[in-house]
Amino acid sequence: MSLPTVDVLIPTTGPAASLAATLASLANQRYPSFRVTALETDLAGAEAVQLVGLVRVLEARGHATRFVAARTPALAVGRAQALLGHADAEYVLVVDDGVFLEADLMGRLVAAIRASGSAFVGSSVVDLRFRDEHRPEEEAIEFWDGPVRPEEIGVGTEGWARRKVHRGANLQHLRERLPRTRDRLYHVADIAGCVLYDTAKLRHVGGFRPPRDRGRWSSVPPTSASATQLRLLQRYGGAGLFPSGAYRLLPVDAEASSSPALASSSFAGDGVGTRRRRRGRHSRMTRGQHAGTPGMRGARRGGPVA
Repeated sequence: MSLPTVDVLIPTTGPAASLAATLASLANQRYPSFRVTALETDLAGAEAVQLVGLVRVLEARGHATRFVAARTPALAVGRAQALLGHADAEYVLVVDDGVFLEADLMGRLVAAIRASGSAFVGSSVVDLRFRDEHRPEEEAIEFWDGPVRPEEIGVGTEGWARRKVHRGANLQHLRERLPRTRDRLYHVADIAGCVLYDTAKLRHVGGFRPPRDRGRWSSVPPTSASATQLRLLQRYGGAGLFPSGAYRLLPVDAEASSSPALASSSFAGDGVGTRRRRRGRHSRMTRGQHAGTPGMRGARRGGPVA
């Protein structure tokens, strides 16, 4: 059996509705060659039935889906690193739960990263709650006119201000205002929520592990995906895809207790998500725990959910 082109990794552990929304949009992707890997999740009753149904749709369309057991660190970058160990496709798409992807987005991302030869291409997540809130002072965007090249970006530099265009619905406002004749790539400092990485290049810089030598990025939390992306930008180059095609359905709550820097206005929402695992009335689903409700462990390592 040939490997898929893309391993989709879902490292966040939000509510079941968030994961269901992302799985539904993945099931509707036109791009044919991908599989999905997520962490085993704590579910019960109807929530498990819904997710099992979505897994069946994905697998019926040829996309193996697996839920893997892992010691889940507090931050999603640690979970992303754990899931990266299960990936062997040419590219990995790291996407937050609670993010909805337009049907052609994965194909657009793959085409863009292949054409550019860059280490990553991201589709910054648009929050349509802010569609009526226009921020022209944050809508500056710098498109790549030639090949994507390596860049060294530091906190407080001119390039660091590129992050502003990813706030709220700024990219949606630009999409509505600018003519679109083709997909375009633009300069980024970092990008969050839906990012396609070249797997070999990502591993070459240590994946999502904190760097040993943080150098000029000492003010960037080493446990954020921003730190990984800055290393990739410096060595290989990376870009954002315009227009985006990814939308946030649920707000992200920063983990202030785990990383105060990530909860600040400068880093909230950086990289992959930072939601806390929800505990309480839900228990971990195992096969046969509820009559007629198969558990999510059945999809582990690409096996079908029975």
